[in-house]
Amino acid sequence: MKLRLLSLLCILSAISMFSTAQAQDESSNPLDPIVKKSKLLMGPVFGVNRNYHTGGFGVFDEPLCPTFENGTGWGFAAGFTVEFLAGETWSIVPRIMYETRPGLFTNQMPDVDVLVQSGNTTQRVKQTVALESSIKYNLATLDVLYKQEILPITNNLRLSAVAGPA
Repeated sequence: MKLRLLSLLCILSAISMFSTAQAQDESSNPLDPIVKKSKLLMGPVFGVNRNYHTGGFGVFDEPLCPTFENGTGWGFAAGFTVEFLAGETWSIVPRIMYETRPGLFTNQMPDVDVLVQSGNTTQRVKQTVALESSIKYNLATLDVLYKQEILPITNNLRLSAVAGPA
């Protein structure tokens, strides 16, 4: 599954390199060409995400068993995106992504005194138990985002806001 998704992303990235070339006006000056803004932008997308999970589950179904409440972890995302420029300052951005969302839950049980017998003597020892549970979600997602350009910074760089599912 991962190999197929990676192959698909590579193929789509290669296609985007050839299909998003900007068109040039035939009557423009070759020393100062007029370049039309493409209405379709395609390419790969990568990212890192920080995950915060809620739990509420225990290791055993016992009343004295502690529960795991919060887990965190770092994951990554890779995929392919297409941007349809619908207006002068806004666009629709669908993307297909492969994401990992790991989480590590930890819980420290209260210290207890344990009696350890060594030969004929009994010793009191303090015992500490730490519990750990690890999860990892692997997701294939399809998102559709709305992008609004807010402020042009340079000719090719603009400040934008994007809204959509996360």
